[in-house]
Amino acid sequence: MNVRPMDLRASLDEKLLPLLATVLGDSNRYAADFRFDKQHSQQLTVVCMYCTIIELAHGEQALIDKGQTTALPVLLRSIFEAYADLRALIDDVGYDKRMYATFLQEKVRFLKNVLRTPANPFFTGVRAGMDVEKEIASLELEIAKFESRGKKPLTNFSRFDSATLEHEYQSIYWLLCLEGHNNMSALDDRHIEESGNKFNVVLFKEADPADLIRIVDALLSVVIDSGVRVHKFLTTQTAKYFEGHRQLLDTYRADYSQS
Repeated sequence: MNVRPMDLRASLDEKLLPLLATVLGDSNRYAADFRFDKQHSQQLTVVCMYCTIIELAHGEQALIDKGQTTALPVLLRSIFEAYADLRALIDDVGYDKRMYATFLQEKVRFLKNVLRTPANPFFTGVRAGMDVEKEIASLELEIAKFESRGKKPLTNFSRFDSATLEHEYQSIYWLLCLEGHNNMSALDDRHIEESGNKFNVVLFKEADPADLIRIVDALLSVVIDSGVRVHKFLTTQTAKYFEGHRQLLDTYRADYSQS
């Protein structure tokens, strides 16, 4: 079955986008039910990661409302990364330690660049403010302590693997990265309009409804599942509302799943 563009547009305007508004509204509203120990690093990090997902999702909604669709895959990629971290945080009480070890590793990489390129004017303040070599040695020692306890720094793949999202990493996330890296395929999608044997280069090209549906569907899936998982983790008794949203999304998919 082929779904016509006008049918896809109706699915977006009449179903998916109103559902997104409802889900984001409920995400804000039911976050008031959270009760957690701010001194418990897992609980604190889970809540902060969930808040990041919700705020970024609101950014996606604002871009859609403004017709600024070029940034949607770029922002969705960040949301997907946060979603992978959220799932891993909930499943592994020590995952936040791996996140911190990853931060330390990135700091070491930055400081080694400071040493490697002394002529870089943007590093002047860094060199003046610390003994860079001493700081690197201290950070590497701290990383080694984390590694000795099995808390190795994360790679992008290990982040998704820890969240049991390896299939999504190899497919959805790969496509989002493709869109975000300004390659030839992405430039063509954003700025080339074809007409017969001719083409024009345009600004703010109208988005293909099928592409928008894929973005909104993925965004809804992430926000809804994040809500279910966090509310169950914090035992708020409101996960049922997000499970209801998921059921509604599943019924909507029948409108466009064959497109």
